[in-house]
Amino acid sequence: MAGTVALRGPSGIVWSVRLVANGDMLLLKHEGKRGSRGSYPLQLKSQRREVTVEEKQRAQEMAVATSSENSFIVVMRASHVYKGFFMSIPSDWAKVYLPNKSHDLELRVKDNAWKAKYHYKGYGGGLTGGWKDFVLQNFLEEFDVCLFDLVRGTQDTVILDVQIFRVVEEVIPPSQVAQGSSRGTGKRATKFVLDLFSEEDV
Repeated sequence: MAGTVALRGPSGIVWSVRLVANGDMLLLKHEGKRGSRGSYPLQLKSQRREVTVEEKQRAQEMAVATSSENSFIVVMRASHVYKGFFMSIPSDWAKVYLPNKSHDLELRVKDNAWKAKYHYKGYGGGLTGGWKDFVLQNFLEEFDVCLFDLVRGTQDTVILDVQIFRVVEEVIPPSQVAQGSSRGTGKRATKFVLDLFSEEDV
């Protein structure tokens, strides 16, 4: 018996495996890359040193000192920058300055710009879509502080200038968390074993 089959795990990831008969055993052998990469959402792990309470406080104080009436401040959380990549916008600010609907907007850091999506939920909303690209390309980390300053806020065009106040000035890009590893060993499974029963055994 030989051939190739596709296995789908509980998480939805798909593995392409080859059937190999070995006596009374049937081996399902995975040869190649891990399962479909699109099945796993991106997840990052910080490589930065541990930060202090004083460093966190200093970054927040610098952002507050630079803020204005039409700006808002967000301290980055893990769900903003390491996984999920959704950042809520303060609802009180959004009610005043943003249209009550989902729409595209532009994030600017100096001369660079990124397109993102404001997802409106009725009781509030947040940044998604291009927000992940913004995070990755600016190496944002947990506890960094972002000051968002409204440049233009109309029904059609919303532009936010962003200032980043890092808790640690040295930038070390986060690493990607390996997905699909076997629990307990840290190594991905490459072989599955199934018993074959003859008709007499059934």
